[in-house]
Amino acid sequence: MKIEPKFSKNQSGNVAIIAMLFLILLLGTGMGYLKWSADESVEFKRQFAAQQAYYLAQAAISKIVLPDMVKGELTQSIYYFNGDAIDIDGQLSNFLQQRGMHGEFSGIASRDPDRSSQFAFNNNWFYNINMTATITYTPFNRSVSSEINEVVVDTTIHIQFQNSNSWAKYLYLTDCETTLFGEKIKFWGQDTLGYLDPVTGLGVGYVHSNDQIAIMQNPVFYAHVSTCASSFYYEGGANPYFFYDPIFEADSIEFYTTLDDCREGASMAGQFYSDLGFGRKYVLKFRDTRGYDLYYRWMEVPIDTYITTIPPLFGGAIFFDDTLEMTGTDTAARIDYGVYGQLSVGSSKDIWLGGNIRYVTARLDNGSFNAENETNSLGILSEANILIRNNWENGRDNGDEFPDIWRKNIIITAGMVALGESFSFEDQNDVPAAGGGMLPEWYYSNGPWPDERGDIQLWGADNQKRRGYVHRSNHGGTGYGKDYNYDVRFITDPPPFYPKLSSDGTTVASRTIVSWGAGALSQYGAGTE
Repeated sequence: MKIEPKFSKNQSGNVAIIAMLFLILLLGTGMGYLKWSADESVEFKRQFAAQQAYYLAQAAISKIVLPDMVKGELTQSIYYFNGDAIDIDGQLSNFLQQRGMHGEFSGIASRDPDRSSQFAFNNNWFYNINMTATITYTPFNRSVSSEINEVVVDTTIHIQFQNSNSWAKYLYLTDCETTLFGEKIKFWGQDTLGYLDPVTGLGVGYVHSNDQIAIMQNPVFYAHVSTCASSFYYEGGANPYFFYDPIFEADSIEFYTTLDDCREGASMAGQFYSDLGFGRKYVLKFRDTRGYDLYYRWMEVPIDTYITTIPPLFGGAIFFDDTLEMTGTDTAARIDYGVYGQLSVGSSKDIWLGGNIRYVTARLDNGSFNAENETNSLGILSEANILIRNNWENGRDNGDEFPDIWRKNIIITAGMVALGESFSFEDQNDVPAAGGGMLPEWYYSNGPWPDERGDIQLWGADNQKRRGYVHRSNHGGTGYGKDYNYDVRFITDPPPFYPKLSSDGTTVASRTIVSWGAGALSQYGAGTE
């Protein structure tokens, strides 16, 4: 017998109610999902806007603030910046507009009085910079035409900015790493650049080249190293030591061709000396606290004719429109008088170093001094070359084999600039045919085998247009090892009239970013929840 189900009227109504409730539940779930989806879209756009605010703040600092401060002399204690995204980059502005967004920035750079200081020749300013970028937009679920529904998202970036507008920032700075004949000059096993601070344990100094740096054997770099090239040139099994990771593809440093500031400073002080003519040159001898004795000499005749004594200078310059030789050493008397004062010595032609150029307070065995208490400062500035004379006090004829410090090495406590060519040395034991016979005469010689002359004990800076040889493989080894140590005072207080880094605003290489960070995000406005 077939049994069919029967429903009462009440039961039929319950089924309808259940179906209706189920439909309502589905509808609610769908609406909730749609709302969740919309909220997610709104949140996504807010996060996207926050990201764009961060990028806009960074762009404002790197493309507006830092270039403006590089170009200026930083005479004000407060600087204000503001603008639109289009002021930075038209593409950035178009990118934001295509996404229904508008970006603005405003910032302030204020000098930090606790860290800033004034020195005799250079101001050391620290600025705290806060840059806020604001992105305004309309969410997906709001009326595009209603300004009251706009959402505003901002990000604040803060950096600390230290000026260092002199070439003296660099222990070692070159424009070109090869000779006039295309030879690569390499750092090698006897080279040490920079040193470890005994207090902090950190490396000290900066090394930069606009060219590719070449390395052989195992030189040591305690200094920061940067190059405009994308890599180093390594020879053989080169294994250098770097205290800091090198920086590649760095900004280039613009090189000058003349020493206009030094010329002008010397002229105003009555210390400008004209071309002697007739095959003569100037000789400047440092005589400790008594000042600087000035002579002239026929080029290769070791007889000095007295001209005058220049009293110690403090913030001054002496300029020679002629070849100059300078020294503080009297080897025969075994006296190293030393340099006293704060000055720069410049020349339009070659400067020859005839012996130690050492502060009176520096050690006689290696040239070191206590930078914290040191008051003497010297710049050696040439529009041509700076050259080490091949004489007995500078290690002539393989002087490195002698234990006597009066017979080897050369101490240089100064910042050196060779704008025309190089910092190099005389008599490199090249044969006359080398370089097609076109090398300067001071390349050619026929000294002993080997002809090692000791070390260049530099406490200061070496800045040169073209890197020059200070050691050759000729005669089984000719020249000097490098013991280059940075004078940390030069970061903030370089020698008088020292060349400045480029101020054309195309690079921020002349300033140092001390710290960089971002503040917390904030969101506000009528459209926020």
